[in-house]
Amino acid sequence: GLGAALADLDRPVWLLVPGGAPPAALRGQGGLRVVPVPFVPQSRFDELLWCCDLNFVRGEDSLVRATWAGAPLVWQIYRQAQDAHLDKLEAWLARTRWPAPAAALIRAWNRPDDRAVAETLPAALREPAWTRWRARSRAWCAELAGQPDLGQDLLDFCLRRHQTR
Repeated sequence: GLGAALADLDRPVWLLVPGGAPPAALRGQGGLRVVPVPFVPQSRFDELLWCCDLNFVRGEDSLVRATWAGAPLVWQIYRQAQDAHLDKLEAWLARTRWPAPAAALIRAWNRPDDRAVAETLPAALREPAWTRWRARSRAWCAELAGQPDLGQDLLDFCLRRHQTR
């Protein structure tokens, strides 16, 4: 699983686990130090994301916040009937254009297969994939920040509709 894969990396890793005591499967071993952190108010969540080199998040709201942090992230999408969530995940991966090892890790994280996570995590964190993932994360954040906001899009739409009448 994740704990074993992180412990097997050739560098020290601090794994921040929200919500109190981590599960036994995440006990520190090797270069892994597991640090429980209390849940933080939403207003402080961004700060927690900003201080991490890699964020594992779940759900759409956390995905958005982690994207704005500009750091690599692994998104666990909420499961849907007939695995419809996997189509959504693939569409997101196509837009983000993460390096292939990062995309493989994210796909593995969204399947019930601990072995796949253990196999894909080291490749995603190894050079040159890690540097490319970090650069692409910053670029993706900048691309999104450069888009008009929803309010401006709606105003432009209304103005166009009004002018055609």
